[in-house]
Amino acid sequence: MNTAPTRAALRGSLDALPLFIPALPFAFVFGVVVAEAGIPEWLGWSSSPIIFGGAIQVTLFTLIGEGASVAAAVSAALIVGARHMLYSVTLAPRFQNQPGWFRWVGAYVLIDQVFVLSQIKPIDERIGNTNGLLRVDILAACVDWTC
Repeated sequence: MNTAPTRAALRGSLDALPLFIPALPFAFVFGVVVAEAGIPEWLGWSSSPIIFGGAIQVTLFTLIGEGASVAAAVSAALIVGARHMLYSVTLAPRFQNQPGWFRWVGAYVLIDQVFVLSQIKPIDERIGNTNGLLRVDILAACVDWTC
């Protein structure tokens, strides 16, 4: 029986564990931003699956709450989220050999913490193959998304 995938998942989970600690305080911050902005609670809740980027959400709702135009708030949010373009340039070589579904899911759940996790150790040191590494990192991102 091959236990390498199980070991890889365990190692990836342990590597990702510290990334979930900031999720709880950030959830409180985002809740306060939504409440202070005066927008409906359902809009704050529904924005998380659509805008999977905390800094983008905070920027957008803070500016809207302060009376900025929607165009200005969206423009500022897009500028804040532009760092993800640099992430994609860095990760593009690793994603080339991944299946199509993985490229879509990986791009959707990519957050700062998962990007850092993917850069901490070279692939060979962590798991020994690209597919296992990225799948564990994406699993970490999906778990963080649910927080």
